[in-house]
Amino acid sequence: MSNQNGSRPTVTDCTFRGNFALFSGGGLSSESGSSPIVTHCSFVENACGTQGGGGIKIDNSSSATLANCAFIGNESRNGPGGGLNRLGLPMAVTSCTFSGNSASNGGGIFNGTTGLAVTNCTFSGNIANTGRAIRDKAGAAATNCVFWTDNESSVPVTGFVTVAYSSIQDADPNDGDIPFGGEANGNIDDNPLFADADGDDDIIGTADDDLRLPAGLSPCIDAGNNAAVPAGVTTDLDGNGRILDDGAMFDTGNGTRPIVDMGAYEVPGDCNNNDTPDALDPDADGDGVINECDPDADNDGLLNDDELDLGSDPLYPDTDKDGVSDGPSDPDGPEGVIHAGPDNCPLIANHSQTDTDNDDVGDRCDPCPDDDQDICAASPGDMDNDGDVDLTDYDAFLDCFTGPGGAVSPGCEPADTDKDQDSDLIDFGVFQDLFTGGP
Repeated sequence: MSNQNGSRPTVTDCTFRGNFALFSGGGLSSESGSSPIVTHCSFVENACGTQGGGGIKIDNSSSATLANCAFIGNESRNGPGGGLNRLGLPMAVTSCTFSGNSASNGGGIFNGTTGLAVTNCTFSGNIANTGRAIRDKAGAAATNCVFWTDNESSVPVTGFVTVAYSSIQDADPNDGDIPFGGEANGNIDDNPLFADADGDDDIIGTADDDLRLPAGLSPCIDAGNNAAVPAGVTTDLDGNGRILDDGAMFDTGNGTRPIVDMGAYEVPGDCNNNDTPDALDPDADGDGVINECDPDADNDGLLNDDELDLGSDPLYPDTDKDGVSDGPSDPDGPEGVIHAGPDNCPLIANHSQTDTDNDDVGDRCDPCPDDDQDICAASPGDMDNDGDVDLTDYDAFLDCFTGPGGAVSPGCEPADTDKDQDSDLIDFGVFQDLFTGGP
């Protein structure tokens, strides 16, 4: 496929197999200002002659976007870039595999100009005199990648490329000398433990190779840099979520859990071993860690075991940590839940749930606990109704603060000092004037 004269085609779900170009771009070429968008495509056993790019060639004035593609067994017979020969404008290569490609330089990718970003790609079994995976002459950036072939020992990436948060094969993974800045740049030189690096045919670099990472085992799991994942990228080469958590692995990458994996494939994760991907299991607090593997499933600051000891449901928040869930929890929830909620005083600890006037507002935060009125002549600012305005009241006041026009929740009436149905800066000023610091 030849793209010319500023064309911008979108190419999706295609296979380019067994093609040959006399000069360059055995599968696809981008020339004369063109910039194709190529996603979910396979380039298999294409070849070219002297100008390189067995799979794809990008010339000086052109670009391309490549995502979720596989480059397998392509050959640049007398030139650079077995999978990709790139000489053009800035471009990104994301969530792709390069396996069994060959060239004089840059078996997987040859890069000759600035502005190439390679993210979450996997390189295995590529062949070249220099740069089996990547040969770079202009400062490409490779992040969250895997560069590994079991039967090789030399570093597969050469030139001016910067590599971060990647698994990089070297001569001795045990010598503590990790290429490209080592651990300071998030790199490792540990075997990624591909599911089946040489496939059923026992040949590395062919279409049957399984370059996925085994769940709970590979050091590349949860080891990438979330910040490097391009905006809008949500899936891996398999179509699974791009950033998922494997609860069986310790997070070694950069970012807020869940952490992206290295390489083109994200491990779906099955931390509870129920043969269901974690993405399909319940996650009460939406943090990417399923309930069964999350030590604080409702993210309320109390560990699940501690909540069960208190008698509250670990899947429903207990904001004041008094052992009673804020809201009604599942009656068929975990065994041992006694106080399923709702808490009649959710912002101030009130384990006994005493409610003398039966108005559904616990005495601990009811400004008038002896009658059934929600609002009465309570002492302004005395959130816990103990006769003073101290730091305990301060914490409760902050929890009740609504800002102008916000509705005051039950139990928060003392924070509405001017009785205008909100708790705002005017009320806070009054609270400061009333502050006693204790009895």
